[in-house]
Amino acid sequence: MLCCDRADKLVRTMELLRGNVQADLITANRPEDLLSIISSVQPKLCILSFGGNQSVLNQLNAAIPSFTTPVLCLSGDPRNSMLRCLDHNVIFNESEELINDPGGFQLKVRSILMLATQPYPVREAIPSGSLTSSRQSGDLSRYVMEIEQRNQTLSRIKKRIGELSQHVDDSTRSELMSIVNSIRVSTSDDRHWKDFKIYFQNINPRFLEVLSRKHPCLTPKDLKYCCYLKMNMSNEDIRRLLSINSESVRTHKYRLKKKMDLSKEQDLRQYLNSVTEPVDSSFGLF
Repeated sequence: MLCCDRADKLVRTMELLRGNVQADLITANRPEDLLSIISSVQPKLCILSFGGNQSVLNQLNAAIPSFTTPVLCLSGDPRNSMLRCLDHNVIFNESEELINDPGGFQLKVRSILMLATQPYPVREAIPSGSLTSSRQSGDLSRYVMEIEQRNQTLSRIKKRIGELSQHVDDSTRSELMSIVNSIRVSTSDDRHWKDFKIYFQNINPRFLEVLSRKHPCLTPKDLKYCCYLKMNMSNEDIRRLLSINSESVRTHKYRLKKKMDLSKEQDLRQYLNSVTEPVDSSFGLF
């Protein structure tokens, strides 16, 4: 469900979501309409973009005492960077500038929708392999979103360092470039991959096993790429998660097809989905 008090922003956000997110879309431009729709429809996700998101959240909690629908708040006022909410609320607070990054905005919405389909996982010690697929799906989405958010933050830091390096002496510039190189290494390391792989294998238990057996030439990086494709991520999502450019994404896909001896006409995503049964990724209203 998309709720916005500015027509231009409402239209822009609708354009970004339609055709890019598997969900039905309901819109509202007044808080009272939002309350009425939530009471009757029970959406999977609410996206709020009002001049006063805090006031709307207060109204939601007052009208619905156990309000647990995930809410993505887009704020244009730096003073609204912190929102007060109740313990049972699930709030994601972002600058409205996020809609100027279509790939990042769409990935965040899809990730929150994946989390919304199951209760947020409890942080407790559970033996490996004992989680159900549904809970693993929520955890998997959480890890993907955390990786994306980390890369976004590091990208902003790199940009700021680049700006500062133009106004310092050579010695300081060299130090700043060393920091940028460290960030590049950090965005390409495997710290998140091990956790991601565990959760992915619980949802797709034989995918990596079968794929590796059929194509033993695939590297760990190739397998990671295949997992993202198996999750139906777009090229833009993959580019952001792997911190590479669009040309690198296309090149990697081309090399994968060659390694797998696929014809030029064969679709790589369809082939990977045929390795094991695909996971249902449909969502309800939001």
